[in-house]
Amino acid sequence: MFDRQLRSAAKALLCPAASGRRFDRPVFILAPPRSGSTLLFECLARTGAFHLPAEADLYWWRIWPYGRTAEPSDFVGEGDASERQLDRLFRTLYRQAVIARIKQRGGMIDPRHLIGTAKIRYLDKTIANCFHLEVLDRFFPDARFVFLVRDPRASIASMIEGWPYLERFGKAQLTPILQRLEPRTIEHWTYPAPPGWQEVVGRPLVEICAWSWRRHVEAVLEHFERRPRPLIRVTYEQLMHDLPGTVRKLASALDLPWPERAEAYARRAPPSRTTVSGPSRDKWQTRNAPAIEQVLPAIGATAQRIGYDIGLDVAATPH
Repeated sequence: MFDRQLRSAAKALLCPAASGRRFDRPVFILAPPRSGSTLLFECLARTGAFHLPAEADLYWWRIWPYGRTAEPSDFVGEGDASERQLDRLFRTLYRQAVIARIKQRGGMIDPRHLIGTAKIRYLDKTIANCFHLEVLDRFFPDARFVFLVRDPRASIASMIEGWPYLERFGKAQLTPILQRLEPRTIEHWTYPAPPGWQEVVGRPLVEICAWSWRRHVEAVLEHFERRPRPLIRVTYEQLMHDLPGTVRKLASALDLPWPERAEAYARRAPPSRTTVSGPSRDKWQTRNAPAIEQVLPAIGATAQRIGYDIGLDVAATPH
């Protein structure tokens, strides 16, 4: 009952013209799939500085459905975004963030948030944001971007492990499109769909995951090469080695407080809510290692660009 009343009140009271100016230094965690973004998000959320939610994938899809183009993907560029669509996105994110904060505080909220006149700090870990950067960069000029990466061999192994979980990680909206494609080796698409995904559905799953990982990483690198601005780099391995210290330094770089509850959570390091199996430094070597080793030449150059030497002659690595 409280949730229904809360949502009704927020929809009735929120300013109809919320925009990017209603957000103060929003933080976007950019990461390829299965790189630890949920763990990092959950640590930063404990700082208490943010209005939530965690992921906005559903809101993007509702505004920019896959059926809008002949070659559907998760890419949304500046040319795809009308002022009306952007206003709808801003209002939706603002509204959901305010509702989340009210729920956190048992109904207590600054009244200015209900009429859309107070700024909020917003934290977002939507994986598909790797393909939304033109929109985010333009309309959130003071946004802070954190690029979280992981050894690609481990990420790809985890992507393979998570691929069957359509209800957790999948793109059910793409299934009708996928089922019209031949040949194909998969029955659904999991994780965000980079442009060109239709062309790889006939490959073995390990090749699909390697291709998807590379496209996510390159989308981020190429965007920030075209539009230079600060990009804070964090690795999954740093999180595993010293989670409290790594996130504490990141919080400082993002102008966030670091209360005792955030420190306690990081020291406890509970499993992420998206964990499929327990983390292990070299887990990929015990699961699908021969198949993953075969796809390394396709990702070697990209891996080196983000600091991972996977033991290949990258001069011969295809892009």
